[in-house]
Amino acid sequence: MTLSAFQEKMLNRVGFKITRLKMRDDLDIYSEVYGKDILNKKCFLNIGSGIFRHKLWVNLDHYSKRYRQNIVDVDIDLSISPKLPFQNNSFLGAYTSHTIEHLDIEAVENIFTEVWRVLSPNGIFRVTTPDADFVFENKYFSKYIDANYNNYFYGGKTNNRPESHRSSWNENKLKKLFDDNNFSTSYRSEYGKSKCPVMCNVDYFDNTHPWLSIYFEGKK
Repeated sequence: MTLSAFQEKMLNRVGFKITRLKMRDDLDIYSEVYGKDILNKKCFLNIGSGIFRHKLWVNLDHYSKRYRQNIVDVDIDLSISPKLPFQNNSFLGAYTSHTIEHLDIEAVENIFTEVWRVLSPNGIFRVTTPDADFVFENKYFSKYIDANYNNYFYGGKTNNRPESHRSSWNENKLKKLFDDNNFSTSYRSEYGKSKCPVMCNVDYFDNTHPWLSIYFEGKK
């Protein structure tokens, strides 16, 4: 993902070193963890995938003129709480980055229910989203929100723009979502430190607004 000059400046201020890297060929990690047969399959699901692209991942997103640059394998509108078009236990891992805050709570609950269904046993679901507690408590950050806290997190409920937010999430809310949907364990994670080795590659994952994000995972 391409970072703006402002994003790079803010990340540098909070301790992240930004370097320009070519996407690494990480297929050896997949084969080491899951065996060589995995290289001929798409056993991982990215929900709200945007411009993400990896040969072993299925991109699920909703095409629109606003996001016409997105790379979509499965076009589906998550806002209407659909059943995902996949069989039970069909993915080894799932990931969503800065997507759930653009949906109403009921739609997010549906995503968690459906991800649990389509994940294989022991599969990991990794979620990253703006940390509502951090945004609320950090006065420095508030200078860079165009409007107030409520508009930042809930403006989409009035303007109906897909780029606007409709819900807010913190550690307690995310923990409850995982627990309510029968994940065997869930825990707060950190930038680039997934318990699923293939999701530790920050060339592909955790590269949207890491300085204000919360990372959370659940294991089926």
